[in-house]
Amino acid sequence: MKQKVVTEILEFPVRISGNDNLRDGLLDFLKEEPKESIDDSDISDEEEEIVQSEHDSDSEQSANETEEAHTSSGNFFLGRGKPKVIKKTSSASKSEVNQQDDESLKCYNVSEYVTIDEMLHSFRGRCSFVQYIPSKPAKYGIKIFTMCDAKSFYTSNFEVYCGQQPNGIYKVSNSPIDIVKRLITPIENSGRNQTTDNWYSSLTLAKYLLEKKITFIETLRKNKREIPPEFLPNKNRQPQSSLFGFQQDTALVSYVPRKNKAVILLSTMYDLPEVDEESHKPEIILSYNQTKGAVDTVDKMCAAYSISRVTRRWPLALFFTLLNIAGINSQILYFTKHSTGN
Repeated sequence: MKQKVVTEILEFPVRISGNDNLRDGLLDFLKEEPKESIDDSDISDEEEEIVQSEHDSDSEQSANETEEAHTSSGNFFLGRGKPKVIKKTSSASKSEVNQQDDESLKCYNVSEYVTIDEMLHSFRGRCSFVQYIPSKPAKYGIKIFTMCDAKSFYTSNFEVYCGQQPNGIYKVSNSPIDIVKRLITPIENSGRNQTTDNWYSSLTLAKYLLEKKITFIETLRKNKREIPPEFLPNKNRQPQSSLFGFQQDTALVSYVPRKNKAVILLSTMYDLPEVDEESHKPEIILSYNQTKGAVDTVDKMCAAYSISRVTRRWPLALFFTLLNIAGINSQILYFTKHSTGN
C-alpha cells in the first residue's frame, strides 16, 4: 500500500534575481504545504484487491529472481531495478585458447626471413603504459612488439606492451630476451632466420635461438662486454674496411662506414668473411639491410590505410590497430592465393 509522503522544509534565505512575479511565485511554492498521499479510505474494496494481487505477484516474481541470483555463481547485479539472474558460463581452457591461436597462425606460412621490432600506435589519452619513442613518427602511443615476414610484411605474431603488471597470471617479464622467446614460439625448429635491432640483441639470445634451430642477425651496441676492443671504433681503421671474428657457430663483424665510426653485427647465419665487391660491405650487413625494415613498413601501411578514429579510450585505439593489421594481412593472403593459383 502507498505510504504518506513526509517532507521537511528548511527555512533558508533565498535570493532570486529577475522578474518579481517569478520570484514571488517560487517563494510561495517553497512555502506551500506538501499534498498528502491518497488515503486508504478513498480506495474501494475491489480496487484494493486488484492492487494487492498485483503487489503480491510482483513480490513473488522479485523473490524468485533474487533466489535465482543467490543460487548462481555468487555474483550480484548492483544497480537500479530488480536483480538480474547471472548465468554461469564455462570459460575456455588455456589449451583451447592456444589451439585457436595455432589455427590462426596456420593461415599463412612466413618466409625464411622474419623481423622483430616495435610498432607504435599514436595515442595521447589517459593510459598507464603509453610509451615515448622519438624515432617513431607518432612519438607517443601504445607499443606493440611485432614479428613480421620480411618479404611479404605479413604480421605473424605480436604482443602489446602493458607495463609492469601486479603479481598474478598476467605478470610476465618485459626483458628483450623473454619478449623474443614468446614471439618466436610459432616458428621454433623451422630453420628460419630472424633479424632484430640492438635493443634485443645479445650473445645469450643468439645461442638460445640457435638451440631452437633459428639463425640470427642483429646489430650490437658498443657497450656490450662480449665485443673485443679491436672491433670498437678506432681512428686508425680505414673507411670501408671490415674486421671479422668467428667463434663456434657465431660470427662478429665490424664495418667502418666512415672514419672513427663502426657498425658491429652478430650473426649465426654466416660462417665465412664474405664482402661485396661493389659496395665493399660484408654480406652480413647487406642481409641485415634487406630484412630489418619489415615492421616499420607495416607501421607505415597502417598509417596510410588506417580506419582509426580519434578517441581517448585506449581499448578502442588498440581495437583500431588490430583492424588495421587484419586488413593488411587479409590483403596479403588474397594476393598470395591468386598469384600462386591455389
